[in-house]
Amino acid sequence: MSTPAFEYTGDFKMQFKVQVDTLGDLPVTEYGILYLSFFRASNDTDYTPRIEHGAKMPFDQPIVLGINNYVYTGNAFQGKYFFYYRAYALLSDGSVAYGDIKSYTFQP
Repeated sequence: MSTPAFEYTGDFKMQFKVQVDTLGDLPVTEYGILYLSFFRASNDTDYTPRIEHGAKMPFDQPIVLGINNYVYTGNAFQGKYFFYYRAYALLSDGSVAYGDIKSYTFQP
């Protein structure tokens, strides 16, 4: 699994993607994007989104091979300066598969 770049369409509408190259033997119980968003003067230096550190953006469609899309229209990034994000998949045995970490800085 990998984390393609999201598409920002304005007005804080973002299309996030999860790329799935293979499906393993265990069923996926949930998948989507994990993210950490920060204000300009944030003192947090742990930029690694993971299940226990970050917010989840679960996708609402069943996972499929190829690109899985989700349009986010919330306000979690409003007023923020930058964020880190990555794909995730929770498996039926409780383990987690992660995609690569991406970052984005909003233009002032």
